[in-house]
Amino acid sequence: MVKTREWEKYEVILTASKTTRTGRLILKFPAGANLAIDMVSVFPVDTYKGRINGCRKDIAEMHEATLSGWMLST
Repeated sequence: MVKTREWEKYEVILTASKTTRTGRLILKFPAGANLAIDMVSVFPVDTYKGRINGCRKDIAEMHEATLSGWMLST
């Protein structure tokens, strides 16, 4: 438990046990606990071109393929 009022940065990797379209992230804390969360970001671990905080690889590759085809046909 953190007992300071100073900004602390935490990074975690969450791994889903299965694929779902209705998944939820639920955070549970002890009764009476105080929690302040700010600046939450969720990114895939395996990103497009390995960029930190990058795009989902599948979406970016699809977008790149679409742009390449359009550029070649003009």
